[in-house]
Amino acid sequence: MTFTGMRRYLDLRAQGNAAAAAQHELFAAQADRLAAEIGQLQLRLAYLRGKADLRDARVRKDVDAENQAIDDVTRVIDRFAGRGTSR
Repeated sequence: MTFTGMRRYLDLRAQGNAAAAAQHELFAAQADRLAAEIGQLQLRLAYLRGKADLRDARVRKDVDAENQAIDDVTRVIDRFAGRGTSR
């Protein structure tokens, strides 16, 4: 949570149950931001794993695994670029 968000929370907490709806909105918004951040981290992880798989396939000279890794990395890049989640 941001510093401003923490201040807002403390202000709302001091108001008790009267501010329950506002607290809910604050926490729900924070949860949404965190979910988006986790999604981006998962994409970054998938990209790195795909690149590692690609390098491994090339070292092993496994053309099928290399092609699969290229497809996987391309899908992740498409997701980063907002071009969808499936191919």
